[in-house]
Amino acid sequence: MYIQKLILKNFRQFTSKTITFEKNWTIIAAPNARGKSTIIEAIYMISNGESPWESNNVNIIRLDENHADDSISVPAHQSITKGTSRIEALIETDDELTSIALFIKSSGKATTKQFLVGGTSSSKNTFLPYAHCVLFSPDMIDLIMFEPFQRRSFLDVHASSLFPDYSTVSTNYKKVLYQRNCLLKSIAGKRFGNRGSQDTNSGSAASPLDYWTEQLISLGSEVIHKRLELIGSINDVSGPYTTSIVYEPSIPVHELDTLADSTSITDLFTLRLAEKADTEKLIGNTLVGPHRDDWHLHSKELNLNIYGSRGEKRIAIADILFKLNALLTKSIATKPLLLLDDIQSELDEKNTLELFTKKLDPDQQTIITTTHIESIPEDIQSKSHVITL
Repeated sequence: MYIQKLILKNFRQFTSKTITFEKNWTIIAAPNARGKSTIIEAIYMISNGESPWESNNVNIIRLDENHADDSISVPAHQSITKGTSRIEALIETDDELTSIALFIKSSGKATTKQFLVGGTSSSKNTFLPYAHCVLFSPDMIDLIMFEPFQRRSFLDVHASSLFPDYSTVSTNYKKVLYQRNCLLKSIAGKRFGNRGSQDTNSGSAASPLDYWTEQLISLGSEVIHKRLELIGSINDVSGPYTTSIVYEPSIPVHELDTLADSTSITDLFTLRLAEKADTEKLIGNTLVGPHRDDWHLHSKELNLNIYGSRGEKRIAIADILFKLNALLTKSIATKPLLLLDDIQSELDEKNTLELFTKKLDPDQQTIITTTHIESIPEDIQSKSHVITL
C-alpha cells in the first residue's frame, strides 16, 4: 500500500492541509508545535480508527472562532461544518486508487465517527484493511511503559490489523463488561445506595448475572486467544531482535502454551470467575478478564518494564515495532506504512545511524519527522521527499 495524498480539515491546528507524498521516503521537518506529529496522528487514525495519543476525540476537532460558523469550501458531499474533523487519504493498492475518509463529529462532550470508502459510508471493519501502519514515537515509550491500559490498547490495535473480526469481538466484550459491572454494582447495593440489596435471581437457572457471565467468558476468551496468537507471532519473527513480549493474564496460567488452546482459556476463565464470584458481588466489579491483563517487554532474562533503563526500553520497543513491521508485511501481503515520529530525540547517534542504514527498507513507504533536518544522514535526505512546515 502507498498513501499518495493526505487531506486534513479542522484537524488539530490545521483548518485545511493537503500533503502529497512523492517518494517512498518522506521527511517532514519543522520546529516543535508546527504540526509534524499531527500529520503522523492523522495517518495512524485512518489506519486504526483511533488516535495513538488522544482518548477524547473532542480535543482533535479544531474550533476556530474565525470560521466556526462557516463551512469549509470543499465539494458538496464532502463539506465540513463546525464541530467536524475530516481525515482523507488517497490509497494505492494493487495498482488501484481508493479514497478513504474518516469523519469525527462532535456533539458537546461526545463524538461519533463515520467511515467512508470511495465516498460511500462503510463499517469500521470494511474501512480498516485499506491502510496499515507501524508507529514509533517518543510518547509511545511513556504510554507503553507506564500505562497498563495503553499496553492492552497496543495489542488490540495490532490484533485488529491481523484478525478481521477482532475489533468487533473486542468492542462487544467492552459492552458486555459494562453491563455485567452495572449488574454487579446493583447486587452490591452501590448503584441504589442500599448495601443490603441482594441478587434476587442468583439461584435461578438463567439469572441475568449468569447470562452476562457467559457472554463475558465467550468474548473474553477470544480476546485473550487472539492477543496470545499475536504475541506468539511477534516473538517468532526472526532477525537481529532480542526483545520479546510476555503476556500477564488475570487467569492463573503460567505457560503460554496452555493458553494457546481456546478451550483451555474458556475453562480457566470460567474457573477463575467462579472463584471470584462472591468478591465481585461485594465490590460490584469484574475482577477477571482481558480488561485486567497486562504484558511486559523481556530481554536477556530481564523484565524491562521494571528493570530496564530508558535507553534499553526505547531500543526494545523499536525491536518489537520492527518485528510487527515484518509480521504485517508477511500477513497482509503488502508493506505497511512506517511512521517514525521524532526518533532522534529517543535514539542516540549510533542507533539512529543503524536505523537509517540497516533497518529501513527503500521499497517501503516511510514517513520521518524531525526538528533538525541536519541530524538525518545526507544520503537519506537525497533519497527522500523533504517537506518543511
